[in-house]
Order: sequence, then structure tokens, then C-alpha cells
Amino acid sequence: MYKLVLIDDEPMIRQGLRKLIDWDAYGITICAEADNGMDGLRLCQELMPDGAIVDIRMPGMDGLGLIEAARSCGLATDFMILSGYSEFAYAQKATEFGVRCYLLKPIEQSELRSRVEGLCEAWKKRSKQQEQLQASRQAVAQHTLQKFMLDDLQDGAEMEQLTAHLQLPWSTYQVMLLDAERRELESGKLQRLIAQLQNRLGSQHRATVFPIRNYIGIVTESGAEELVNEELSAAEAQLGLQLVLSPGPEVHSFDKIPDSYQAAYERLRMKFLYERKGSMLVYSKRLTPEYKLDTPGFVLMNFADHASKAIIAHNRELLVKLLEETVHAMLQLGWYEKQIKASYAAMYTELIKLLSAADERVRSVVPAIHETVEALDSQTTLTAAVAFMERQLFALCEHWSKDKRNGGFAGILEYIATHYGSELNLELLAELFHYNSSYLGKLFKAQTGETFHSYLDRTRIEKAKQFLLDGYKVYEVAEMVGYASADYLHIKFKKVVGESPSTFRERWRGKPG
Repeated sequence: MYKLVLIDDEPMIRQGLRKLIDWDAYGITICAEADNGMDGLRLCQELMPDGAIVDIRMPGMDGLGLIEAARSCGLATDFMILSGYSEFAYAQKATEFGVRCYLLKPIEQSELRSRVEGLCEAWKKRSKQQEQLQASRQAVAQHTLQKFMLDDLQDGAEMEQLTAHLQLPWSTYQVMLLDAERRELESGKLQRLIAQLQNRLGSQHRATVFPIRNYIGIVTESGAEELVNEELSAAEAQLGLQLVLSPGPEVHSFDKIPDSYQAAYERLRMKFLYERKGSMLVYSKRLTPEYKLDTPGFVLMNFADHASKAIIAHNRELLVKLLEETVHAMLQLGWYEKQIKASYAAMYTELIKLLSAADERVRSVVPAIHETVEALDSQTTLTAAVAFMERQLFALCEHWSKDKRNGGFAGILEYIATHYGSELNLELLAELFHYNSSYLGKLFKAQTGETFHSYLDRTRIEKAKQFLLDGYKVYEVAEMVGYASADYLHIKFKKVVGESPSTFRERWRGKPG
């Protein structure tokens, strides 16, 4: 709506002007009235109306004095003068003050309509020109800011235009970068978002919004982060986007603005590693690990093996610990989103392979591996990815617990039966199944009538017999059942069976079982 002020010392004139035409139909609101020139000038200075109808004769300051004072103050208000026939020649002197038109008393409705229509056309034209000029200045400022951020600004005149456009200096400066969470911003949505943010931020903060690389940049005085975050919440709903905001640090010198930009860019590049507060990236404690691993690659390579043991033992605490160690390992190796997700996908695939070797029914109760990998890829933060992996491992743990639990000690024996080929000892079993290792050794003797090592050797030798009869060589069998060498298998085999592996194979091979 355009704003109009009525300034006349006669109340009847002012009331008549209000009712003479339908001002709303022209998009005009009469925002104030005054009955003298001094008050009229004050209203024009405070309200900055688009137009004012001013009586030529008023007590104190007359209409011409008001208009002259308004112009000396820089007011661009369009004035329409009310005058009688005897005052017309006098009123014509106001042309030097840029008076828009004259209205002769008594005012005719048709004349007022004609004058107002002409005034509205002029206002629309001026508004369009101002918008075009502002858009041109904004485009120049955006282009100059892009070059400035990327250290490509060498023209001093461009820098002067930029400082003038931003109305520098400011007390502080900050750069924020905006991106879509999952995919690149489409051109149309990017432009709409730039315009929306510029409109809101420009009216509440000193700010300029501009495209840079594939992002949206915001240069503002500090303190606008919460406002921007609120605006993004509304924009996400309107544009159907999931957005992320990366704030750079505050700087106190204009020439340090590129430093704030670079910090925001680096954080945005690593957005997967950061937490979220609304749309804003916030620091994650995971980025400062409590400890460092001596062999991070070894931790990742052996995750599936250790996790499978923890699942079979129904040890959730160990699973959580193993996942945290993988996080430390990946961050220590300097990995980002693609490498981390690819590694988790590979580890999960290997884990299912190991569990399936122990029980082929595992594949029938878990989602297809490609579905799990796709779901993992949709996680937007490291924290979310780790939580997703934890849910998958817990689901496997729960399945195994329901399907395989046979009581506490029976579960240990079953574990030995499926992991006889790996490195086994009482300490490992005690950790997996929550026993004291000394107590577990006594429990073995009580439950099986033999020591843990004797039971393990017997289990391995029984498996070795089967492999020998299947045609495997002695050194191959030694590795398959968990012995360090063929010689060591020979010693253990002869102790348990009473003859060497080779003799056993020759004597029993080919005979019906």
C-alpha cells in the first residue's frame, strides 16, 4: 500500500478528502493528518509517505514552507497542493520544489481521481526502476563477493562499490554457507531461496546473500545465525528441501572475510562428521577422539570377526565398544563420508558372511545386503550412521539370542564348536560371556570333566579327522582347525588319537563311516 498524509487546517476539508474517492481501490492508505505546517513536516519526516496533500495557506508554516523544508531534508514525498483561484499564481512558484500537481478548491471528484491515477502510475514506474536498480546493484555485489571470497578480486573500483553497497564498515563480519543436505540445489529453488533470505535478512540485519560454487553464501554482521536457522526451517517446508547451514567464525576486519568463508567451506565439506542443531552444523565430540589407536587399519580389518563373536555371545556392550573403535580408526585415518560408508558396508557384508558360515539361516532373517547398504548411504551424519550400524548389529544379536540360546554354559560350548579354527582362550571366552576367567576354568572342569585346553584340543582333533578323510593335506588341516603348524597338529593328534594324522587317514580313508 502507498502512504498518503493530509495536511490542512480545516477539518471539513480533510474529512471530505477521505470520503471523496475510494483510496483503497488505488492501493493508497491515508496514514495520518495534520492541521498545520509544522506538524505536517514532522509527520512527513517520521512516516516518509509516498504522497501528501498540502493546503497552501496554514497558520505558522504554510504549504510552500513545508515543501521547501521537506526537500532540504531530502524527503522524496510527492506533494499535491490545495489552493484557491486567488492563490493559484502564488502556488505555481512551488514548481521549483518539485510539486507533483495542484488541486483547486472546491475539489472535484473527477479531478482528484485523475490526479491520483497519474500519481499511482508515476509511483509504479518509480518503484519498478528502483527495483531494477537495486537488482542490478545486488547482482554486481554478488559477483564481486564471489571474486573476493575466492581471492580473485583485483579491481579497486569493484572493492569500492562493494563497500558502498554493504554500507561498510561494520563492527563484525561473518560468512555462512548454505547447502542442500542430500543433493545439489536446483537453480530455480536456489534463486528463490536467495531472494527470500535477502528480503528477510536485509530488513533485519546488514546482510548480502549470493551464490558461490554450488552453495548459497551469506555475509552478515554476526548474531544472525538463529534468524537464518529459523528462516531455513520455513524454507525447507516451502521448497521441499533438507538444508544445512555452515557458519564461519566472526572476524573484526573486512579483509578477513575470506578467512570466515574458508572456515565455513571446510566445515561444509566435512558436514557428514558434524552434528545438527536445526539446519546448522555444530561441532561433534567425535572429532576430538579420547584416544588414538596404534593400528587403525587392523581394527577395521578385524571388525567383522570380533563382531561375529560378540553377536554369538550376545554381548551388546562389546558391539558398542567395537563400533566406537571403528569411528576412532576412520577419523584417525582422515576418512570422510564416502570412505566411511563404504567401509561400514564392507564390514557388514563380511559379518553376514561369517555368521552365515556358522548358521546359514542368518541370511533368511536379515534384510538383503543391498537394502542395508542403501539405508546406510541415506544417513546424513556420522552419528546417524553409527546408530544405524548399531541397530543392525543389535538385530543380529537378538536373532542369534532367540534362535541359538541353550543356557549359559551350553552357549560357550556352541561358540567353541563354531570358532574352533580361530584363536581361542579362557580370557576371550570370559570377556564374551561375562565370566571371571578363573571361575570359567573351574566351571569347564566341572561341566565337561576336562580342562578347557583338553576340551578345545579334542574338539579340534574331531574336526581334523573329518577334514583328513575329506582329502585335505595335513598342513591344510592344521590351519583349518587353529593350529600353528603341521608339526603341532601331529603332536596333538597323536596324543588324542594314538596315531599320526597320516596313519589315521591311510587306515580309515575309503572305509564306510
